[in-house]
Amino acid sequence: MKLIVTQDEELSQLITAAVASALANGIKEQVTPPPIVEFLTIQQASELLHKAVPTLYGLVHRGEIPGVRKRQGRLYFSRKELLQWIDDGHRLTHEQQAEAHLMEVGKQRRDHAS
Repeated sequence: MKLIVTQDEELSQLITAAVASALANGIKEQVTPPPIVEFLTIQQASELLHKAVPTLYGLVHRGEIPGVRKRQGRLYFSRKELLQWIDDGHRLTHEQQAEAHLMEVGKQRRDHAS
């Protein structure tokens, strides 16, 4: 490994020359991105969501997080569903929406009976 000490202008020139050379010679290798993992471990989900692992266990226990699968005693999370949950601003899960609806219907019935 070589260590190069340079000024900003010289570094810019080196980078420009390297890019120009790469473009002129064509790309010799096709870079393949790593495959996207469909299901995440709880640790990976924790990192994706920037939430502590115990917080995720709580969200799972309360049914407040989508895309959870349990396999062989371990939790896995659907990356797609977690990203959608983030995009949606942590909207209520279907189970929570149904529960909220039932509570509202019950309240309306009680109010109407009074």
